[in-house]
Amino acid sequence: MELISIVIPVYNRKDIVSKSVDSALIQNYPNFEIIIVDNNSTDGTFEFLNEKYGGEPKIKLFQNDTNVGPVKNWIRGIEEAKGKYIKLLFSDDWIESNYLLSISKFFNEDEVSLFYTPAIIHSEERSVSFYKTYKKNKLIPSNKFISNLLLGYRTPVSPGCALFTKELLLESLNIVINKKNHDQFLMYGAGIDMYCYLYSALNNKYVYYISDSFAHFLSHKGSFTTSNSLRSLYKTTKLYFINRKIKIPRRYIYKLIVWFELDRILVQLSNRI
Repeated sequence: MELISIVIPVYNRKDIVSKSVDSALIQNYPNFEIIIVDNNSTDGTFEFLNEKYGGEPKIKLFQNDTNVGPVKNWIRGIEEAKGKYIKLLFSDDWIESNYLLSISKFFNEDEVSLFYTPAIIHSEERSVSFYKTYKKNKLIPSNKFISNLLLGYRTPVSPGCALFTKELLLESLNIVINKKNHDQFLMYGAGIDMYCYLYSALNNKYVYYISDSFAHFLSHKGSFTTSNSLRSLYKTTKLYFINRKIKIPRRYIYKLIVWFELDRILVQLSNRI
């Protein structure tokens, strides 16, 4: 069975990171490793992780000498990974115990390099399901998936919902979407996270949607899930992709929709179920 690498980037999450790590450890898929990269935390996160998980054979624990920002920390973890497939698991999120196994059943499908699931976003008030694209597992033509994502129809942007091939994920994370504000993309991860999906779909014929397992995101003060201030980075990313990928059917229609932010309407109407 293919080795899957679960990459957990972490910074100052001492109080909640164990839920993420524990959810990785209890996966019922037999062949996986866990790569944890601490981004030079100042709250004792690395020491906590080393004390609690240092003897766990499936876990490899690393720490950066300086804080390199979120995206470069993701890249460090992926580069340390040995698996063909990468599951990015953020340190305030978790996955169900059958997550890897549910996805791995479709590894033998030809020309698929991206697998994704729905998510449940948890807040203090309630838990809500998002991105339930279909009722059952489905092999989706890449052009259809790209169209759905550009329009915001029941498709995630967080890599925490998906499994990628290592090669394509690294290539997408090293793309320079806009030279003038590249530092913003690296600082926040917004836009680059979406591009991981677009790039992976573009480079194969199909995307696989798996309906019977969920990623879980924790919405809390300071979490990326709660941020609404980064919309311009997503808009820039979509326009960058549309302008450079001339094989997209009706690309000028998509460009107008994104430019005037009409896609925001469909995002609000479709993603929550």
